[in-house]
Amino acid sequence: PTETPCAILDDPINSLDHRIRSKVVERLCALGAGRQVVVFTHDLPFYCELKEKATHAKLPLTIQTIETMGKAVGIVRSGDPVDAMSVSDRETLLKEYLVQAKKAETEAAPEVFAMHAFRFYSRLRSTWERAVEELLFNKVVQRFEKDVRTMSLTGAVVDEEAIKNVFAAMTKCSGLIDGHDSAVALNADTPDCDDMATDLAALTKFRMDQVAKRNAQEKNLKHLKA
Repeated sequence: PTETPCAILDDPINSLDHRIRSKVVERLCALGAGRQVVVFTHDLPFYCELKEKATHAKLPLTIQTIETMGKAVGIVRSGDPVDAMSVSDRETLLKEYLVQAKKAETEAAPEVFAMHAFRFYSRLRSTWERAVEELLFNKVVQRFEKDVRTMSLTGAVVDEEAIKNVFAAMTKCSGLIDGHDSAVALNADTPDCDDMATDLAALTKFRMDQVAKRNAQEKNLKHLKA
């Protein structure tokens, strides 16, 4: 039997406006229904749209991200780019950062520990920002995605408790990052691994609490979708 050839595309949407880009996404998904399609891209909005359409079409997906770390380039790992990760996936990444920080702390390597701590709080701050989109506003509006999911409004819960938690976490993360080079002048305490673990646990609790609130509200408002 004749084999269907694979299609490989490298940044297929360069210099295209949003209307044409959407047509390219549709065409790629149509191609993927009958053959293997490999797409390389640096464009996160395009990536998110392609992943959403392919998932909706129930196409089998294999996602790999190519990263750099210091002088090392071409590091391949499975899964979404960090900026496209969900809150729970980022929590897993933060746990890995914490393990690396604990190793540096155990080995009494202060400069290495400081690097891991700075990276941890930088990523924690961006994860709290993601939590606002994903957990408070229930993905109604998200960066890198063009659609406004109005039907998700029934699960958007923004109450006083949630706002206080977000404000407190963002203030702490921002203070540690912005004051990283002048911590002594600011008389700021350098966080240790216990502090990092506590701050990560606060994020996890926030996520679980918001999911519970969302589920309860969606149940109460399900008549609006009838």
